[in-house]
Amino acid sequence: MPQQVLQSLPQDNNTIPPMEPVGIASAIPTEVVVNYLELTFLQLQAKATQAEVTAFVP
Repeated sequence: MPQQVLQSLPQDNNTIPPMEPVGIASAIPTEVVVNYLELTFLQLQAKATQAEVTAFVP
């Protein structure tokens, strides 16, 4: 009996974690994720251009 319990526990633990990220990802709308990625990309671009401008200004 104890062996069966030990064998069934890892299976339960393995089936639960993959479900959590899917639930979190599905809760966030795709448009929000895309907008967030675009904003961060634009911020990185702005920082890069700022660095270039300050580097070339004597």
